[in-house]
Amino acid sequence: MLCTDGVIEAKGARGGEFYPLAERAGPLVRDGWRSLADLDAAVARLYADLLAHTGGELGDDALLLLVTRPTPDAAG
Repeated sequence: MLCTDGVIEAKGARGGEFYPLAERAGPLVRDGWRSLADLDAAVARLYADLLAHTGGELGDDALLLLVTRPTPDAAG
């Protein structure tokens, strides 16, 4: 996963804490490798969680990029 600083520096609406990307990313993108639709859904889940953290608004750019490759059993 690649992201801009606007993701990791997004402040929480309540306490102003930074978005805990390392803690939240794994569970939210876990199944993104299965198909292109799953990859899109994984990014959407992570972005929705980011917006929920900030109260719906971002104060900076926010770019998320997930890169995956198919596993041998998924390709065939």
